[in-house]
Amino acid sequence: MMHRWSLSTLFILITLLTTSRSGSVSAIGFDRDDFLIAGGDSDNIGVFDSDLTFKGYLDTSIDNPFQMAFDDFGRAVVVAQGQPEIRVYDHAGNRPSSLSFVHPNLGIPGNVTVGPDGNYFVATQTDHLYLQKFSPAGLNLGTIGSDRVDAAVSLPNGELWTGRAFGSVNVFDTASGAFKKSLPIGLVSNLSYSEATDTVFVGDVVMETIREFATDGTLLREFLAPELVNPEAIVRGPNNDVFATSAQIGVFRWKADGTFVGVTSMRNHLQFLGGMLWAGNAVPEPSHACMVYTIAICAFACRKAPREIR
Repeated sequence: MMHRWSLSTLFILITLLTTSRSGSVSAIGFDRDDFLIAGGDSDNIGVFDSDLTFKGYLDTSIDNPFQMAFDDFGRAVVVAQGQPEIRVYDHAGNRPSSLSFVHPNLGIPGNVTVGPDGNYFVATQTDHLYLQKFSPAGLNLGTIGSDRVDAAVSLPNGELWTGRAFGSVNVFDTASGAFKKSLPIGLVSNLSYSEATDTVFVGDVVMETIREFATDGTLLREFLAPELVNPEAIVRGPNNDVFATSAQIGVFRWKADGTFVGVTSMRNHLQFLGGMLWAGNAVPEPSHACMVYTIAICAFACRKAPREIR
C-alpha cells in the first residue's frame, strides 16, 4: 500500500510541475487537422481543431510570437519579435534546443519562409538589415536584395517573393539570391504560398484586402469581408477554404472562390493575432512504409508458424 501511495503522490507532483503558473495545461502538440495561431500580446501559440475549436497551447512562454512557417519535416518555425528569436516545434510539441536561436539580425521579424535547402529567410521589417538568410542552426548566411522587406515567401519553382507595405514585389532566385524581376503588386503586408493551387496570397494592410495571384503575377481573385483590418496571415485550410487572421478581430474565412463565410473570435484564448498555419499542409500522413513493414513481418511470422496437424 505504501508503494502505491508513493507512486500516486509522484504522479500528482509531476502533474503540478507540468502545469503553468496560470493554471493552464502544459503545452501540447498538433496533428493534421489543427491550426496553429500566434497570439502576440498574450505570448502564446494556440492549437485549434479544423473547425477552430480551441484545444490548448503549443507554447505559453514565447515573447511576442508573430509569423510562422513549416519546414520540410512538418515542424513549425516561429519568429518572435520580443527577443528577437526563432523557435522550432515538432508535431508532438517538442522544441529541439539546437533549432532555436536568438540573433540581432532578425530585426523586427515579420514573415519567415523556409527555402528548398531548409534555410530560413526572414523579413526583418527594417531599413538596414533587409531580408536575412539563416541556417536552422542559427548561422547568419547573409542578405537578399537591398530594400526593406516586410514579407517574403519561398516558392517550389526556386523563386523567392519579397514585398513591403509600399512598393512592388521583387522576385529573387532562392538559391543564389540573384534578382530576377519585379511584379506590379504593391502594398504588401503578408505573403504566403498555397501548394494545393500553386498560387500566392498577398495581404494588403492599406487596402484591407487579400488577393490571390498565379506564380507569374496574374491576379486571380480578391477576398473581401466587412471589418477586415490588417490581414496578418493567410492560409489555405480544410476543403481549400481560405483563412486569415486580423490582429484584434479574429480569424476570417472564405470559400475558395472568394465567397465570405464569417469570422471566429479568438479573444478568449489569444490577444493580437499574428501568424497562422494549418497542419494539413505539412504534417505527413502515417508512413506507408510502416504499414508495408508490418505486413511483411506478419507474412514472415505466418510462414514460419507451424502448420496445423489435421
